[in-house]
Amino acid sequence: MTRKDILQKVKKTRLPFVVVKSAQSLDGKIATASGQSKWITSKETRIFSRRQRARFDAILTGINTVLKDNPSLSPSVKKKNFKKVILDTRLRISPRAKLFQDIVPEQCIVVTGTGYSRAKYKQLTQRGINVVVCPIQNGRIKLKSCFKKLADMGVSSLLIEGGAQVIGEALKAGLVDMAHIYIAPKIFGDAAALSSVAGLNVTSVNKTFGLKNITVKRFKQDLLVQGYVYRNR
Repeated sequence: MTRKDILQKVKKTRLPFVVVKSAQSLDGKIATASGQSKWITSKETRIFSRRQRARFDAILTGINTVLKDNPSLSPSVKKKNFKKVILDTRLRISPRAKLFQDIVPEQCIVVTGTGYSRAKYKQLTQRGINVVVCPIQNGRIKLKSCFKKLADMGVSSLLIEGGAQVIGEALKAGLVDMAHIYIAPKIFGDAAALSSVAGLNVTSVNKTFGLKNITVKRFKQDLLVQGYVYRNR
């Protein structure tokens, strides 16, 4: 991702440049069937990955990831005006979530749908947390509308760190520009284990998503594969 990439995307579409990130096994799994995921990649890789967050204006994840892992979502180095974005259709997030603890509340954005809890809305906004309402489609937040609102709030580059359904929805909507895939030399071999991408329902090899202009970074144990996303038609 270059500054030129970001500027061209924003100028052409009025949307942020979007990168999806996953940390997975060789067979594409991010957690066991029971949800255990710590840790797939090495400490060295995780430190590098957290540092990379500071390259972006904002980081985004879904509420299921927040409820399961309670992540901080913070970069390892301080970045002014760095934003954290949570997709939360029913406002299930706790005001005491870890991600709220090391950041100015105004830099946190909870994106919800029209059927949100008024009491929770008041609870969050009284703390200074931004709650943004977006249209719902098939029970999920319409990502293009969400990303347009984020762009209006000054987000020109966005890192999506899961979950699998969010990444799948963003890919399906044609909103993803690049992928950063951290791969550990582990094999789960379990069809019930959680995959890094879900919901695409690809029925033909000729309609898969792919990466071009690929670069590979080697760590002591893991690999980072980066590339620009395209879809076979």
